[in-house]
Amino acid sequence: MKRHDLACELRHRQMNLSDDHLIQTYGDCSRRSRRWHRSVVNRLSDIEVIDCYLTCPCCGERQVEDDLLNTVIDLSVSADHFIELAGLVSHLRGDRS
Repeated sequence: MKRHDLACELRHRQMNLSDDHLIQTYGDCSRRSRRWHRSVVNRLSDIEVIDCYLTCPCCGERQVEDDLLNTVIDLSVSADHFIELAGLVSHLRGDRS
């Protein structure tokens, strides 16, 4: 998969978050909050969108380091597959320590 194609799929996934998620994140799911959410997602670069799915929001640790990122992207056939592979890489990396 190409980096840009992956970023487009991840953006689309982010745009289609459920109302429950928007309420939890922003306090409501009004048209205004949906527009704001979409504008934020659309302003992110391809790598920023991908990093959002690789970086822990609590501690900032990345699941996949730069040296493996291109390989994981190349092996992925979809955004869901990318997320699965990133999780597997993270799990395997954790087993080595």
